[in-house]
Amino acid sequence: MEKSPGNSKEPAETIEMGWATHFRIQAFCQVGKICACLLLLGASVLHAQEDLTINRKYQLIAVYLYHFSSFTHWPKTAFSADDNALHVCVMGHNPFQNFLDELADRRVGLRVFKPRYLSVNDKLGSCHMVYLSQPTSASIDDIKGLNAPGRLLLGEGVEFVKRGGAIGFYTENNKIHIIVNRQAINSAALKISSKLLRLARILE
Repeated sequence: MEKSPGNSKEPAETIEMGWATHFRIQAFCQVGKICACLLLLGASVLHAQEDLTINRKYQLIAVYLYHFSSFTHWPKTAFSADDNALHVCVMGHNPFQNFLDELADRRVGLRVFKPRYLSVNDKLGSCHMVYLSQPTSASIDDIKGLNAPGRLLLGEGVEFVKRGGAIGFYTENNKIHIIVNRQAINSAALKISSKLLRLARILE
C-alpha cells in the first residue's frame, strides 16, 4: 500500500480505501465531481480499528456505482435522447437499503441517476447498469448471458467477473477492491475511463 506523504497524524490506513484511492478521489474532485467526491471522502475517514460493517460496505458500493456512471461512456444507441435518465437496476436481492435512493436524481452529465429494483424475472431492456448481489448472481447459471450492448454488469466477488460480469467488488484486508473484465466491457460496447481502471485489478 502507498504511504501518505509528509507527517500526517491521520491513521496509517483506512478500512475501506487506502491512501492511494484517497488521493485519487481528491483528484476526481478537481475535475468537477464535487458532490460525489465529498461523499467518498467522508466515508474514507473511518479509523482502521472500526469493523467494515455490511451497511458501510454497501453505502460505499452505492457511491462507487454513482462514480462509475460518470466514468463510463455508453454508445449512443443506449439512450433515445441526450437527457434520458441513466437507470441503475438492482436485480433480485437488494443489499443497499436506501443508500442508492439517497443518490437518486443526482446529475450524471446531462442525465440523472435513477435507481430501480427488479426481480430476477424482470426484463433488463432499459437498464444501463445492473447490479447483482452475491445471492442473486449465485442463483443465475449464465451471467455472461445478461450482457448486452450498452449494459454495464456489476456484482460481487472475483468469481462473478470470471463468469462474465464486467466489474466486481470484493473485500480484502477490510478494504473494498475492484476487479474489471475488459472483454465483458468491450462486448457491451462500453468505454471505461482510465481514471477508473487505475483503481482496479484487471482480470487476466
